[in-house]
Amino acid sequence: MFDGMINNIKTLKNLITPRKLVDTNKEDKNSPFYVFLHGANQTHRSWNYIITKLQLSQDQFICIEYDSNSTFYENLDGMADVMWTIPDKSAFVSHSLGGIYALHLYNRYPQKFSSSITISTPFNGSGTADYLKYLSPHTLLFREVGRRSKPITDAQKVEVNIPWTQIVSVSGNSPWMPKPNDGIVTVRSQQHRTGVNDVEVNANHYEILASDEVVGIIKANSVSNK
Repeated sequence: MFDGMINNIKTLKNLITPRKLVDTNKEDKNSPFYVFLHGANQTHRSWNYIITKLQLSQDQFICIEYDSNSTFYENLDGMADVMWTIPDKSAFVSHSLGGIYALHLYNRYPQKFSSSITISTPFNGSGTADYLKYLSPHTLLFREVGRRSKPITDAQKVEVNIPWTQIVSVSGNSPWMPKPNDGIVTVRSQQHRTGVNDVEVNANHYEILASDEVVGIIKANSVSNK
């Protein structure tokens, strides 16, 4: 399964990057190279709106795709082949669990990052997952995003020395969570990390990926490698 997952990432890399979204004559020469990491149980398609609005040409971005049925660390190790093909000092943009991957990748490959923007990322994990893992013990995600899970606690140990912006989604409010939340992640968990620039956006956990305000925040906080 692990070898297949690595090959899947390679195949998706080659499949995703050739998409020409805009006229390259309109390309912003000062734009950074972007790396996009999706959330759990999503795909590269979750970035379609933002990539289109950023007007990125085919050679200005890559979407790293991972298998939510594999463990966090299997996926992380499998991303190594892709990471070495990414230019140094790229701008990383990640959603939800993708932001936890971004922290781990930064810890392993700091030279690849010029800046990072995380969106709705649960820096302190999910208290709801801590309970749900007992109700559904075979659901891998619940075991890996709890507040004391290894992916979350290891990410909390990573020291960040680059511009890092966390876009906090503040609407949604699932009744299953007593604290303010975006329907999936509590606002408190999103704001848990110190040393990052928190920016609140009035959107829920998924609507935030179709927000023009978010596109503007990404543009304003992405550091170019030029």
